[in-house]
Amino acid sequence: AGLAWLASVQDEDGGWRAKSFALHVPNADKVGKELGQGNAEWEVAMTGLALLAFSSAGHTTEQGDYTGPVGAGARFLTERVTSVTGWVVMALNAGHKAELEVGGLREGLRFLDSVTSSGYYEMRYTPSGQGGTNRLGAIGALCRMFLTGEVRVGRVTWNGRRMLNELPAAGKEDYYYWYYGSLVMFQLAGDFWEEWHTALKPAILSVQTTNRQSPVAGSWPARGAYANNGGRVMQTALAVLMLTTYYRYDR
Repeated sequence: AGLAWLASVQDEDGGWRAKSFALHVPNADKVGKELGQGNAEWEVAMTGLALLAFSSAGHTTEQGDYTGPVGAGARFLTERVTSVTGWVVMALNAGHKAELEVGGLREGLRFLDSVTSSGYYEMRYTPSGQGGTNRLGAIGALCRMFLTGEVRVGRVTWNGRRMLNELPAAGKEDYYYWYYGSLVMFQLAGDFWEEWHTALKPAILSVQTTNRQSPVAGSWPARGAYANNGGRVMQTALAVLMLTTYYRYDR
């Protein structure tokens, strides 16, 4: 249902947009503030997230039920480039696994070391900045795992333990944190993943719009941290990605 909704709000040029997606929603005025428009279009980021959501469920430009939307989205992105550290590291990791010549890995790890505390390995935004949130911890731990291939090390597990004290819960939505947290906990496996996934699934599914009569049926509302930025498009893409974590990545 989430993917069908994403396909229904794709623009003609192949992109997804956090704000003007409303133009594709029938009777959008009836939804009111719950429509969940973003505060800007963020078209490159939204298109990238949407494509990740489709590919996570096995839909590509050549197979699946959404070859058209995926192909159009891929063409849209070929003309536009943007990135932040977390997404760049995942791209570098994918290239490394494919045995491509990939630069930047050592530099990425050096930066991570500079923003990691020497005590309990809390993460900061910058070497001299503040931090210590589990959101930053999840991003840092994931980057470190992908850059080094090491999972059961203190710089990762200490962040995992702190995340167990801030599990996903309905009413406390933070999909950005939950997304990175899901990838980290899946790699840590065992009790880390069991406790996290047990909390994550109901927290996500409990707020999905399931009323088939709703103009936004199948999608997720724009609630919680950063939701006002990417709105309903971002939340729906991230929700799909989190629910498919266990078969998108190898341990």
